[in-house]
Amino acid sequence: MRVGCERVVGDLLTLRDYETFVPQYHTLAKPRALKALFPGYLFCRYLRSARHRIVETPRVLRLVGVPNSPSPV
Repeated sequence: MRVGCERVVGDLLTLRDYETFVPQYHTLAKPRALKALFPGYLFCRYLRSARHRIVETPRVLRLVGVPNSPSPV
């Protein structure tokens, strides 16, 4: 996914009934902001049979993993 779109994509996937997690932290600089811990990435729990719906979500480029198989965390 594109950097800076983590929360938007997380919300879109939540609307499609996926469980998502976007790790974030507060910056120390002023003004304080919430930033993604892993820019361009989010974690998603899904069934293998429904992963095509994730890639069809706007701003999602691909799933991380070895060819034809996602990487478990």
